[in-house]
Amino acid sequence: MQRATIEVGQIRVLSYVGEHYIEAEVVKGEVKPGDIAKKDTVACLIQPAK
Repeated sequence: MQRATIEVGQIRVLSYVGEHYIEAEVVKGEVKPGDIAKKDTVACLIQPAK
């Protein structure tokens, strides 16, 4: 069973941090830690800024 995808906001990638992380900013809506950002076949878990 596949879960429904609901858009809650949009992010803009600012830079790549190492091989597995990106730095981004929220440009629309409300994105919270624990949300998953997806585009095409790529997905990443949203973590709070340090």
